[in-house]
Amino acid sequence: MGGAEEPAAAAQTLCDLGLAPDLTAAARAAGWTTATPIQAQAIPAILQGRDVLGLAPTGSGKTAAFLLPLLHRLLAVPGALEERPRVLRVLVLAPTRELAAQIAAAASALAPMLKVVLAVGGLSINPQMMALRGGAHLVVATPGRLLDLLGQRALLLGALQTLVLDEADRLLDLGFADEINRVLAWLPANRQTLMFSATLAFATLVGYQTTMMGFGPGDYRFLDFTKIGLPLNIIVMLVCCMLIPLVWLL
Repeated sequence: MGGAEEPAAAAQTLCDLGLAPDLTAAARAAGWTTATPIQAQAIPAILQGRDVLGLAPTGSGKTAAFLLPLLHRLLAVPGALEERPRVLRVLVLAPTRELAAQIAAAASALAPMLKVVLAVGGLSINPQMMALRGGAHLVVATPGRLLDLLGQRALLLGALQTLVLDEADRLLDLGFADEINRVLAWLPANRQTLMFSATLAFATLVGYQTTMMGFGPGDYRFLDFTKIGLPLNIIVMLVCCMLIPLVWLL
C-alpha cells in the first residue's frame, strides 16, 4: 500500500516576504497577493541589499519583484517624505518608453506618497525637467533621455542607492552599450544593482560582470541549485555585496 502524499507547500503571500502592510495592501488592490516564484526569491534578497540578476518568463511578475522591495525601502527612510529637495535613491532604466511608462505608473499606484518621475525620449524634455525640480525619490528612464537630463544638470545621482535594468538583455546589447557605459560613469560605485530579463545569453552575462561590475573573467563562481527543486525556468542570481561578485542560481 502506497504512503500518503505529502501536502503541497502553501504559496507565499506578499505579506510573508517582509513588506510593509500599507504596501501589500496597495499591491492587493492592484491584484497582486500571492508571490510568484521570481518574487518569492528576489524580494527578500533585494530587501537585504543584495545585487540580483533575475531571469523569468514574461508575465511572471518581474516588475513587482523589484518595485515592491525598493518602494518598501524608500518608505522606510526616516524623513524621506519631508526632505527637500527630495533625494534620488532609485533609478530604473528600461529600453522603451512604453515599458518605462508602465513601470512608473505601477510605482506611483503602489506608493503615491513618493515622487516618481518618468523621463523618456520622444517627448518634450521641458516638462520632465520641470517634474524633477525639487528632486524625486525614484526615476524611471530610457538611457538616452537620462543622459540628456544629466547633461542639463536636471538631476543628481550622487546619493543613488539602487540601479535597476529591466529587460537587461536589450539594455546590454550593442544598441545601448555606449549609453549604458556613459550612464554608469555618473553613478556611485557603491550601489545595489538589479537586472531582470526574460532571456539573457551567456555572452551577455560576461558583459554584465565586466562592464557593469568591473570584474574580469574568473571573478565569479557558479552555484547549481537545480538539484534541490528550483524551477528550471526561474533563475535568480544573487550577488553578495563585497563577498561574492556573482552567484548563479542556475
